Amino acid sequence: MTRYLTIIGLQIFLLGCFITSMAQKKDSTYVGTIEGVVKDSVHNYVLRSATLSVYKSGDDKLISYQLSNNFGKFQFKELPVGVKLNILMSYVGYQVYKKEFVIPADTRVLDLKMLIAERAENNLEEVKIVAQKAPVEMKGDTLVFNADAFKLDTNATVEDLLHKLTGVTVWSDGLITVNGKKISKLYVEGKPFFGGDPKIAIQNLPKNIVEKIQVYDDKESPDKVNPDVNMNIVLKKDKKSGLFGKIGGVTVPIRDML
Repeated sequence: MTRYLTIIGLQIFLLGCFITSMAQKKDSTYVGTIEGVVKDSVHNYVLRSATLSVYKSGDDKLISYQLSNNFGKFQFKELPVGVKLNILMSYVGYQVYKKEFVIPADTRVLDLKMLIAERAENNLEEVKIVAQKAPVEMKGDTLVFNADAFKLDTNATVEDLLHKLTGVTVWSDGLITVNGKKISKLYVEGKPFFGGDPKIAIQNLPKNIVEKIQVYDDKESPDKVNPDVNMNIVLKKDKKSGLFGKIGGVTVPIRDML
């Protein structure tokens, strides 16, 4: 029951934040709203926790993303009006759904109604590839942010990446909160970081070697009703033997920091 409530909480967290304009300034153009519901094509039931991403047509620049709620519904606010946009829906076991749309400049509201998800058959590889690029996914009771979906400059660190994630706040003392809840433990590759200081980890670990960020309940937490929340940084397989960064003026291999 606790795990189920946690999943609902993560969905509300994502749906309530309505990520908009990654690294863009808000202006009068970003005033449009879209909504709809994701359903299965065969049984007509709704799909909960489907990944929905909105991109600008042409340059495929990510504008916003979220998960569908328990009723399969989604709503994006503060999207650009009068320009061509794409919405992409991915869900394990289903074909990737893509639709182009334009929010009318006069009404500034567009109901996409139902996005019908077709069962995957021979294109499972396509589903797998696109899903890997989805900004966020729910895998069981773990919230997963895929690093490559967030475009940053070549010198960006994990801290820069965290600033781009919905509801994630990095405080000046190194404290990390997700939707206001403190991250109790920060791991890299499932192991405690050298020295136990998360601030050093996120400021020195390059973003380009990170595959994904996982947020999940601590199963060993004594409080089962309101468990601690942990974060794990998963590195790309071909980057694990690379250099970590400069700590105290010394460049240290990643393997020596775990």
